[in-house]
Amino acid sequence: MTELAARNEAEAYLYLELRASEGGGRAEPSRSTRFEPYPEGGPGATRMRCALPGEEYVFVLPAPPAAQDHRPDAVDYGPGRSSLLDPLDWFTVEAGYAQGGAAAVRALAESGETPGERESAAVARMLRVAAGAADQLARYLPEGSAAGDAVAAEDFRTQEGRDLRSADPWPFERGRVDQARADYRALLAEFLDGVGGKPAA
Repeated sequence: MTELAARNEAEAYLYLELRASEGGGRAEPSRSTRFEPYPEGGPGATRMRCALPGEEYVFVLPAPPAAQDHRPDAVDYGPGRSSLLDPLDWFTVEAGYAQGGAAAVRALAESGETPGERESAAVARMLRVAAGAADQLARYLPEGSAAGDAVAAEDFRTQEGRDLRSADPWPFERGRVDQARADYRALLAEFLDGVGGKPAA
């Protein structure tokens, strides 16, 4: 079984969502996770075993693991760049969760109903994940780059990613990424204000 280096649990679970069952993800109730010491990684390193029906994924978390708590405005996937996910993965996550979160906010606004705590938490999480993924995508942009500068082609690990970047670099340009990060946070703040505060993560 190949061991995959993850910065924290949030990143490991996101990898499962993208890769498990040939990229189709799995419902959370079907997942079983077990943690155990990982001596080879030094004191505090952890092996994280995620068992799904018919398959198992093993992640190694650093010592100590990077912060795993949700920030008020985004999910934190750890410092630096990911060794699990590349810019196309982060954009895929960002776009999917942003679309789901924005659609849920619109639907609630049109219904005029006040969402319950669980529904509010689900909507807020979608927007936090979108913002966190956009934050990760921004880490591939050189500091001081201009609005039209895009993530470099060599940062993509697959031909699919390089082809998409070549055909349409806009999703990976600093101007688009920075605006999206601001937009997700603004929509999240507006939503939380409308439901009377911060729901549970």
